Amino acid sequence: MEVPGIRSSSGEHAPPPILQRDHILQEILTHIDVLQKREPRLKDIDTKPLKEEVLAPLLRNELDTEVQIRGFLRMLQYTAGFKESLEKIGRPDLKEQIASNKHGVVGKGHESIVVELPNIYEDQAQTRVMEVHSNDEFVNWGETVKNTPIYTFVPTTVLGIQNLVRYASAHNLRVRCSGFRHSWSPIFSQSSEILISFVDLTEVTTLPDPMSLLPGDYTGTNVPELKTIELKEQTSSTKRLCCIGAAVTNEDFRRWAVANNAWALPVSVIMAPNPRTYCLQIDLEGQLIR
Repeated sequence: MEVPGIRSSSGEHAPPPILQRDHILQEILTHIDVLQKREPRLKDIDTKPLKEEVLAPLLRNELDTEVQIRGFLRMLQYTAGFKESLEKIGRPDLKEQIASNKHGVVGKGHESIVVELPNIYEDQAQTRVMEVHSNDEFVNWGETVKNTPIYTFVPTTVLGIQNLVRYASAHNLRVRCSGFRHSWSPIFSQSSEILISFVDLTEVTTLPDPMSLLPGDYTGTNVPELKTIELKEQTSSTKRLCCIGAAVTNEDFRRWAVANNAWALPVSVIMAPNPRTYCLQIDLEGQLIR
């Protein structure tokens, strides 16, 4: 993939203030009420918990995932979408917990089963076994695809995936991959087959993803092999080849671009946090070149 350069005239790598987390959060905090008055579709949003329970603590670097997610729920509790989703919950106790804001985390926990599961090694020395879950239900974000793979693996290395594919072939099993599960089409795994998840299962089933709220940079180094970002040769004054691991999310890439303040990927749509499992050439206008 080629990404256009946005080097600063000074050559320094400090992120421009407008791209820094605190600047963005402060802008939202300052202007959210004005925006709500201007946009009728936001009339049912309660901005008070957004400001007091989500944005203000983050600006003080006081991160409590439970508090922040509860704040998001309180922000949305008067909207039609929240009420409709609440009615679809089949468990009365869970519905009551969410409605009363006793618990803010929306998602389910995952526990690894460590008995009678295949050992897929991720290194040549065969000392690291790939994380695996058995009969863990899969649901995409649109709830249009539901199935129960026999095994769900969370790899960190290319060798691990190669070993997993060999295992699947030997046992006549199909292998499919998933990231943040945003696709609406049935391209994912099927029941009694194998699913590779490039995103940690707790992270991928927690709404919202707290990573976008956490401070800190992402350099693309000293991370698992599938989450590396490596710059290659420069092909012009404004473009450079880049090797991006299959498990790198859009949020990872955004943080990497801000931390380096040198190369970026222009887009014309909202970036969901999907892993970037493709390679493209992109010019300064954001046009895709195969």
